[in-house]
Amino acid sequence: MKTPPRTNKILITIPFWSRDREQAMELARLLADLEPEHSEIADLAFISRPDSKTADLEVAAHVSRKFNLYNVVSGRNETGWPNGCNGTFAGTLDWVLRGIYNAKLPAYRGIFVCESDACPLTRDPIGYIHSEWSKLKNKSIAGALVPAGRHGHAHINGGCCILDADPKFLSWLVTSVSGAIATGRGGWDWVLASQFRMKGWQDLPGIKSHWRRPDFKPEEWEPAVNSGLKWLHGTKDNSLLQLARKNLL
Repeated sequence: MKTPPRTNKILITIPFWSRDREQAMELARLLADLEPEHSEIADLAFISRPDSKTADLEVAAHVSRKFNLYNVVSGRNETGWPNGCNGTFAGTLDWVLRGIYNAKLPAYRGIFVCESDACPLTRDPIGYIHSEWSKLKNKSIAGALVPAGRHGHAHINGGCCILDADPKFLSWLVTSVSGAIATGRGGWDWVLASQFRMKGWQDLPGIKSHWRRPDFKPEEWEPAVNSGLKWLHGTKDNSLLQLARKNLL
């Protein structure tokens, strides 16, 4: 096995399928536009499900001006909920691990899972993630801690979170996610919550997750920003992305 090059960078992964592809492209374009120059702290990978078109070529060219960019087709074919999401995530991990072990990818400091319904509310959203993760020690995952509810237990939401990129941890994770796919019990973040807790998790107050929020109103922007919110996950239309573009650029 080749020794993978080490880096202080994180890897942003934006997974998508046909129904959220357009939103994923808008998110990626916004992240690129918020970067003042080519990023020294993050690379970016589009992860498309095999039954979806890959990233828009014009958007990919735009994003590549600010990030080292990878266009990846997941090797997993699961569809539906929860296994469509779980399968694409497992495909992401498979690709990262192969890349690290073959020295085609650097050994990243962390992997920022950034689904299409996540949106920044700050001009330096990647800097926030990188900085917060760099402060943490012995944590496997960090993000929005969703409290226990009617579904039984708390978990760190996987739609906008950062994960330890140590290959040993990623090897454990891809095996565990495959187990979650086999059972079909729920999303990987919820199914594996107790193990993430044991391995170390961290709530980041700057990230919140809302369950299938339909939209985001203009009058909600200022209170959210004043509360310290940096990222919000779960808005299912483009209203928050449009507000972010208007207010941040």
